[in-house]
Amino acid sequence: MWTDGCKSIAVAALLVLAILTTSTAKVEAQTASRVALLGTVLAEQGERPIAGAQVELVGNGNMTTTDSSGVFALWDILPGRYRLLIRALGFAPLDIPLVVPDDGLDALEVLLPPTLGRVEVKAGGVPREAHLRGFDQRRRWGWGRFMDSTRLHAYGPMQWATQLTTNTPFLRIVRFESIYGSGYTFAGRRRGAISLRGDVRSECYPHIIVDNVVMYANGIGESPLDIGFLTGGPPVVASEYYSAAQVPAEFDKGGQAVCGALVLWTQR
Repeated sequence: MWTDGCKSIAVAALLVLAILTTSTAKVEAQTASRVALLGTVLAEQGERPIAGAQVELVGNGNMTTTDSSGVFALWDILPGRYRLLIRALGFAPLDIPLVVPDDGLDALEVLLPPTLGRVEVKAGGVPREAHLRGFDQRRRWGWGRFMDSTRLHAYGPMQWATQLTTNTPFLRIVRFESIYGSGYTFAGRRRGAISLRGDVRSECYPHIIVDNVVMYANGIGESPLDIGFLTGGPPVVASEYYSAAQVPAEFDKGGQAVCGALVLWTQR
């Protein structure tokens, strides 16, 4: 005969077993459902591999860079709908919708279109690239902070970022942390913000535009652009930095540059 106490213990044991079984099944299902995304980033013209391209599933926190063969791998992904953002120096960024199926993707090929090629104009017998002519014109307007290669490269081409922040008020190099890793990026000051302490929660990342291509726009779910990404390509030869109130319309078409804009030009 079962006493009431024995019955209570038995029922409790069965409930615990049921909970453990359900929890284990859920964990196994979640673990089994995670898949991989493997692919290659190629140049649209000639389909040559692009090394060092930044590949990100926006909002997922999963990001990597391509190897010397243009190959990338993103792991531990739940099937579903995402935005795939790919950035590489010398190429226009690509932001496309992507559906990751239940068995993942292992042969995705992405073609990046190039940015506009070099255009030279002779003025007074001196060749001048079109993008640097715009730089000179905006510098004459008198707002923003401008630096050319004579200042950026004062201590060598690799020290341009240090020179830029040393000579630009309110622009700093800061460390950022995310679920996929950490890195260093530029931080400015939000419009109207007054900060008495260097609290990481108050960091304000400016838009970053390289050779007239938006590389970072402070969008929802968009990760900061690591400075290391900018050191693997052509050297930076000119910079423009604008506070939020100074950003020209050509660099803030959506009116969302609340942290200002950093415009960089590379050697071509």
